[in-house]
Amino acid sequence: MHTVIPSGTSAEARLLRQVSSLAHRSARRLTDRDTADDLAQEVVLDCLGRLRTGRWHIHATLEAF
Repeated sequence: MHTVIPSGTSAEARLLRQVSSLAHRSARRLTDRDTADDLAQEVVLDCLGRLRTGRWHIHATLEAF
């Protein structure tokens, strides 16, 4: 199992930017731009919640998450 846990605010921000980019690209393949923006925002908020509650686990790669 590969787990990525950022240490510090700047590391958290970098990780969330990466998650946002990946989520947006993935959602964009499936739907229109506005909906993709909304989906990416939901994914980032979910990840932020997981990070801050200690429930952040990635079992394969960030892209798979």
